[in-house]
Amino acid sequence: MEIENPNPVQRAVVNALRKNIMLLNQDNKLKDIPVIHRVLLFTPSIRKHLDFQNLESMIKQYVSDASPLKADLLRIIAKYIEMSVQVSETKVNSKDVVDYYLASILIYQLLTINRYDDCMELITKVIHLFESTGYMDKQKEYILCRIYTYLMVLYNHHYEIPSLLPTLLASYRLGCLHNNRIVCSVLYNSILRLYVHEKQFLSASHFLQTAQFPNDVSDKQYVRYCYYKALVATVLLDYAGAEHALFAIHKRLSDGSCVFAEEVAKLDILVRLLTGGNPDLAQLPATRATAPYRDLAYVVMRGNLAAFRDVVQRKQTCFQEDGLLRIVSRLHNTVIRIALVKMAKSYSRISMEEVASILQLGNSEEARYTCMRNIRDGIIQGRIEGDYFVMDNTEDSVTTSRPADLFSKKIAACLNLRKEIIKSRDRKSVV
Repeated sequence: MEIENPNPVQRAVVNALRKNIMLLNQDNKLKDIPVIHRVLLFTPSIRKHLDFQNLESMIKQYVSDASPLKADLLRIIAKYIEMSVQVSETKVNSKDVVDYYLASILIYQLLTINRYDDCMELITKVIHLFESTGYMDKQKEYILCRIYTYLMVLYNHHYEIPSLLPTLLASYRLGCLHNNRIVCSVLYNSILRLYVHEKQFLSASHFLQTAQFPNDVSDKQYVRYCYYKALVATVLLDYAGAEHALFAIHKRLSDGSCVFAEEVAKLDILVRLLTGGNPDLAQLPATRATAPYRDLAYVVMRGNLAAFRDVVQRKQTCFQEDGLLRIVSRLHNTVIRIALVKMAKSYSRISMEEVASILQLGNSEEARYTCMRNIRDGIIQGRIEGDYFVMDNTEDSVTTSRPADLFSKKIAACLNLRKEIIKSRDRKSVV
């Protein structure tokens, strides 16, 4: 007879797990994807209350004796329970996707108790089995994506991260050969994450240029791809590419309060500041993680070099943990540029010693070089006369057509946006 569980929580968990298994065993004539989505959605609430004994009973009842995973699953579970669970001899005819599903739950349980060696053994077994037999089963592919995520977590905690790269690249090549977009999207982001973790941004850029991200994948994987693309572009000074990738994230990101949205907001602030824009801090999630970047944006937009250095020094650990310290350090020139623009609006003629004092530069020669560089880049209008910097403020908003031209561009952009909305609405009505 099947073991009776007096704990009502455990009983409810076992019943919920059994329902998920029954859903996987159903023969859907249309598509299996909605079913696996439902199963994976409710799995996190099940597995955190599941113990090894209940998991063993499910494996004995629903996994066939001919399954290549059953012996390994029971052998690993036997290490962590004192007594085997007695179940009925009646076996349920289950699909092999149930094997993968129960294996993924067991992998998660092993990760939570820090049993890394057994976890690695089981992950390797599942991946090898899938690569040899399972590429035509969409349900298995979604479960395998979870297992690859567990593999990344496992290497972050126990193994050397660089040693994972050959495994991911080999699996990605095999997935491309089988035209498996689901698994390839997860592997693509995992490879980019590994490159970013090891600060191999040139390799990441080469991978982005040579390997194409799969189409028609979930929004979750697509926004992560865009995030890594924006991060790599920012580090390599491609701010236009970073802005384009961040814009794509904002179009597809549904939950603005998640942890990933905070990471996107941090990078978005830095890119906007580096490109001379003013980030919309009102749209920034007001959390402890984003507070240093909010303070950083305030001091940069004010052009206060002393306050900028103070924020960087106080929050250096935070920026370093986020992997954005290199990008934050580039804002030093941005702060100087903003301060110099404000100075040009306030003075018509100023000595280099005073410029060096206001900008907190080393000497007058450094101030001279800073002024000449910004004049060359078109940031300010002026000239160097001896030891003085003379501003050319001959144009204003009354005598020039620049404000009218900018206003006309804004109006044209709004009209084009209105036309696109009308066209898209008409297409939907026709369909």
